[in-house]
Amino acid sequence: MAQGAAIERNIAAFAFLLAGSGVAGAEPQAWLIDAGKSRLGIIYRINGDERRGEISRFAGWARFDPDDLSTAEMALVIDMGSVDVGEPFGTMIAKTSDWFDVSAHPEARYTLDRMEPLGDDRFLAIGRLAMRGIERPVAGEATLSLDGPVAETKGEARFARSLFGVGAGFTALFVEVGDEVAVEFDLRARPEELK
Repeated sequence: MAQGAAIERNIAAFAFLLAGSGVAGAEPQAWLIDAGKSRLGIIYRINGDERRGEISRFAGWARFDPDDLSTAEMALVIDMGSVDVGEPFGTMIAKTSDWFDVSAHPEARYTLDRMEPLGDDRFLAIGRLAMRGIERPVAGEATLSLDGPVAETKGEARFARSLFGVGAGFTALFVEVGDEVAVEFDLRARPEELK
């Protein structure tokens, strides 16, 4: 699929750029996100009722030292054409220019800037989300665990969809969609040597 190939190319470019941005000294481990064993979900409200959807295609890369997460970096490229809001008609509308505008902006990108410890295995993940050609800061609480060769981070980030111009057009007049949305993530990654 052409779109999937484009996502993989963008991840390779992200990996190259991030690899060149590290500090001198011992290099943190590179990790490749296993999309097949990971999950991205969306939570939103229609007429006050909570609804859930899924994003099925994404790819990502990270670099971190488990003993020093202050240097953690991550890039995630999301295929917005794979968004499913939970029912066919709503999914079709969500991809139009009033909402995600998938034809003009087929990808969204998340870049982690830093992780701040909150105690135990919890962290505040602070980064930037670029969607519909607009980039905004996004933060959310996450956990990080290591089980042998697998790293897993779970959490949720909440933000206002209006900051990205999502739901600002004519079709938004016919349904009451809450401005605050959330992205749930359960990302699993394995060590990957950069080539």
